[in-house]
Amino acid sequence: YAGESFILTMGDATINSISMDLLGPIGGKVLMIFVLISVLGVLNGICLGGIRMPQALAQRGILPKRMEKLHPRYQINLRSSLAFYLLTLFWMGLHYLILKFNLLGGRDASEIAIVFSYASYILLYIRLIQGYLKGQYKSFFRNFFAPIMATLAAFLMIWGALMSSPFYVLAFLLLNTLVFILGTKLYKEDSNERVTSQKDHQ
Repeated sequence: YAGESFILTMGDATINSISMDLLGPIGGKVLMIFVLISVLGVLNGICLGGIRMPQALAQRGILPKRMEKLHPRYQINLRSSLAFYLLTLFWMGLHYLILKFNLLGGRDASEIAIVFSYASYILLYIRLIQGYLKGQYKSFFRNFFAPIMATLAAFLMIWGALMSSPFYVLAFLLLNTLVFILGTKLYKEDSNERVTSQKDHQ
């Protein structure tokens, strides 16, 4: 059994150590190969989607129009790809500084994004619970009990992150919240413009 002390001591090597004990040297290496393939698959999806994200925002009028036009050969906008590349460099630099100066208690920047994701899920869980209480959903387990337990787990995740490094975790969460609010505002403005445009055409 891998207890808390073992996981805290081994850190990122926990999976490799446990797989070696359970499956032996060869089996452990095979499992790590599958983990590597899975990680590379996620990275590939992020890159393919990320280079097109500024282009999609430009098509909605949120970013400059010069990011909208496709390159005739590559079928992507090169400015959009460059913007994603610069954003990636920014996050790599931020990640380096966080690990270099131990700003998050040995954790990296991606964990803050995960914590913020859990905080965002709470809004979805609340909507499910409200829908059940209003009679829109019928399943007690899926639409009431499970969302309550998931909300408690999300709060536990946020609390654990705050205890590890209160100031920097709170600062990153506030920064993510500001970006979230800005994105919501831009989305609502874009939706309102689309509705107005459709009414004018009618």
